[in-house]
Amino acid sequence: MKKFLLISVVTAGLLFVGCGEKPKEEAKKSVEVKKEQVQKVEKKIEKPKEAPQEKSEKAQSPVEKVKEDIEQKVEETKKEINAVSLYAKCAGCHGSKGEKKALGKSAPIGGMDKAKLTKLIKGYKEGTLNQYGMGPLMKGQVGSLSDEEIEALSEYISKLK
Repeated sequence: MKKFLLISVVTAGLLFVGCGEKPKEEAKKSVEVKKEQVQKVEKKIEKPKEAPQEKSEKAQSPVEKVKEDIEQKVEETKKEINAVSLYAKCAGCHGSKGEKKALGKSAPIGGMDKAKLTKLIKGYKEGTLNQYGMGPLMKGQVGSLSDEEIEALSEYISKLK
C-alpha cells in the first residue's frame, strides 16, 4: 500500500511538472501555425451574400468549386488543430509523436489503430481500464473529453509516426 501511495505521489508530481515542457511547446507552436494558416485562408474566401441554390452541382462554376474545396480544407484544418490541441497534454508523457513509453511503462501509442485507441481512451475515461497501474492517472487526463473529442484524438494519434 505504501509503495502504491509513493508511486501515485511521484506520478502526480511528474504530471504537475508536465513530464517535460518541450513536447507541449512544440504542440502549441504547431497549433498556432495551423491557426494562422486557417485565418489567412478564411480572409481570402468571400462567401456570397445571397447564393442561389437553384444551380445543380453539375452546373457549378469552376470558381465556386474551388471555393467549396477551400472551405472543406479549412474545416479539415480546424479539426486537425483541435486534435493537436487535445494531444498537447498527452505529449508531455507520450512524446510529441507518441513515440515514448509514458512514465517508462506503457507501449508507445503513435500509429496505433484508431479503434484500439478509442477503446483504450474510453476505458480509462470510464475507470474500467488500469493498464500498468495508470488507470487513475489516465482517467484524470481523459475524463473531461467528449466522445467526439475522443474520436478526433484517436484519429490524430493513429496518424502519428
